[in-house]
Amino acid sequence: MVTIYLDKQLFSHLFKAEEKKYSVLREKILSHKDKFIFFYSNAHLHDLQQDTTDIKYEEMDFIQSIVDGNHLIYEVPNIVVAKETPRLAFNNVAKVGDLNRWVY
Repeated sequence: MVTIYLDKQLFSHLFKAEEKKYSVLREKILSHKDKFIFFYSNAHLHDLQQDTTDIKYEEMDFIQSIVDGNHLIYEVPNIVVAKETPRLAFNNVAKVGDLNRWVY
């Protein structure tokens, strides 16, 4: 099966579907998602940490509707795939500022 990783900006455009091209692509993805495996990653969650509104939770639910909990985790040098919803992972992922304290 083909695996697809969409960046956070594309997920946001699909979520909002303000332009026709995004609403068309959104409908195609949702109607054919059984033919592909979609992933999200901690990078998406770190981007969502910057959102101070509750809209981020609706966006996480939308991401879940596409990815079915396929969480791609990159921890140098390993890549791990976990099954968890974006909301659950969001509550467990380190804040971006917390990660900076480990950089030497």
